[in-house]
Amino acid sequence: MAIHLRLQGTTLIVPVKVTPKGSRNEILPFGPGDVWVKVKVTAAPEDGAANTAVRTLLAKQLKIPISQLRLISGHQARQKQVGIDCQTEAALNRLITRLAQALQSDAATCFAQGGAF
Repeated sequence: MAIHLRLQGTTLIVPVKVTPKGSRNEILPFGPGDVWVKVKVTAAPEDGAANTAVRTLLAKQLKIPISQLRLISGHQARQKQVGIDCQTEAALNRLITRLAQALQSDAATCFAQGGAF
């Protein structure tokens, strides 16, 4: 299996599965059968705190401003779609590479060939 990224205009859509109230904030390594970027955050799922923690963690790991990240869907669910603005093909390629590094894998292994490539 692989994580399916899609490109919608200039927004990269990333499927994320969140575990709130974890022991630490982390992106879990890619494993066989994964179809989501799995994220653990220490914040509780109250008043949007876990959503903010997810955006903050992703922004830090991807080395982009938090303003480039927005929640597309799943505001009150564990399974979310996160949109990342990328204006150029070079920015898109950097994001995909950094996301693969955060997953401790490479893009060819963890991402399905699809709309984002």
